[in-house]
Amino acid sequence: MNKIVDTFESRLQYALDLRGKRQIDVCNHFGWPRSTMSQYCDPLCKYKPKADRMYKLAEYLNVSPTWLMGYDVPMNGMNEKEKLLNDINNMDNRQIKRFMAYIKAFQTIDDELGEQDTE
Repeated sequence: MNKIVDTFESRLQYALDLRGKRQIDVCNHFGWPRSTMSQYCDPLCKYKPKADRMYKLAEYLNVSPTWLMGYDVPMNGMNEKEKLLNDINNMDNRQIKRFMAYIKAFQTIDDELGEQDTE
């Protein structure tokens, strides 16, 4: 199991520096108030981003959300599972229902193909 080895604030600042970005660049990109990034980068502030913003920050900075949270994992960009979770997190209710219908259809097809393999 991975453990937390660093703070979100220090990882965020490191990623910003590495990518040559400033807090204001992030705020302008997402349309966030300046105070948002100031709070995220302040180690004394207890305000942390929710999951949707964490994924947005990670994607924007091309780092793993898990790494950004301070866990002992590689820094590299999001893996396929993280990208999928990020995409799902950004869906509205109509898109989620449609996505779930696709999954159900694929499961049905997979089940039917599995039955054919056993015959």
